Amino acid sequence: MAILRDDAGLELVISRAVEKFGGADSVSIGRNTYHIGFMQPSREAVDILFERVKSAGCDIPKPPAAIRGGWSFYCFAPGRILVEVGWRMELSYVVNLLLSIDCYS
Repeated sequence: MAILRDDAGLELVISRAVEKFGGADSVSIGRNTYHIGFMQPSREAVDILFERVKSAGCDIPKPPAAIRGGWSFYCFAPGRILVEVGWRMELSYVVNLLLSIDCYS
């Protein structure tokens, strides 16, 4: 897996095709083997977008949840394109948080 980021906040994740999902051929197996995502600056921003998407009547399989160290939900755009809206705690935030803990108090 490779994660590419730019200064504008675009993040592109590239991974190998998974055999159990039919490689990269999503049409022949009738499953989504890819998705697009929009990372948000905070967990609260994810919740706000969830409410907006929900009120618009979009197909949302599950509400936001803790997933892989972050907070996200998935929904389907027209054409059954899987969309992720998420927030992920950055490593720099974790390091700064740990450095701010006073272990001697």
